[in-house]
Amino acid sequence: MLVKLSGLGGGEIKSPAVLSLEWDVGRKVRGLERERIGDRGDSSAGAGAWLLMEWIEGKSVKDLLREWDTWVKGVKDEEEKRKGEEEVKMLLRRIGRAVGALHSKGGVVHGDLTSSNIMVRPTGQEQMNRQDNGGERGGERMPDLHGEIVLIDFGLATQSVQDEDRAVDLYVLERAFGSTHPRQEGWFDEEVLQSQEGYRGGFKGASVVLKRLEEVRMRGRKRSMIG
Repeated sequence: MLVKLSGLGGGEIKSPAVLSLEWDVGRKVRGLERERIGDRGDSSAGAGAWLLMEWIEGKSVKDLLREWDTWVKGVKDEEEKRKGEEEVKMLLRRIGRAVGALHSKGGVVHGDLTSSNIMVRPTGQEQMNRQDNGGERGGERMPDLHGEIVLIDFGLATQSVQDEDRAVDLYVLERAFGSTHPRQEGWFDEEVLQSQEGYRGGFKGASVVLKRLEEVRMRGRKRSMIG
C-alpha cells in the first residue's frame, strides 16, 4: 500500500511519505501459502510489515504562532505590527488552501486537524536567504512564517468525499484555533475559510462544505448549551 498525498494535485498537498504493508495482507498470503504447502514446513511469505517515514524540517504552526504572539507584544510601531499581522494572514490562507486540496484532490478527511498537526517547512531558497519579515526589536525578530504547509499525523484520517465529513474536519480546526490561538481566532473564518487564496479557492465544492459547516457549528453550540 502506497500513501503519499504530496504526490497528488501537482504537489499542492504536502504530507509525510508513508510506505507500508498491511498485516491483514500478510495473514492472507500466509494462509494461502499454508494451503499450498500443507504442513511440510514454515513459509515466510507475507510475514511482517515495514514502515518508511519522512522527517519534516521546520516548526509546527502552533509553535510559530506562539512565538509570533510573544514577538508582537513588544512591538510599538503600528506599521511594523500591521506587516506582522499580514504575514500571519498569509499563513492562514496557505493553511486553508492546503486543507482544501486535501479534501478535494486527495479525497481525504484528516480527522484531527489542529495547529500541532500542521508544519511549516522552509524551502531551500528560504533556508539560504532568510529574510527579516517584520523588523528587529532588541535582537528579537518576528518568526519566519514562510515555507511549505505540510500536514502530519494521519492516524485518524479516512477516505471520504462527504461534505459532512469535510465540514467536521474544518470545525475541529476552527475549535482548535479558538482554544489555542485567541489572537488569530478572529481571522480564521475570513482568511482560512472564505479567502480565494484559502479553503474556498482550494476546490470547486467549497461553498457546499462551508454551508454544511454552519450546520455543524449550530449543532456544536446546542451541545455546549445543553452541556
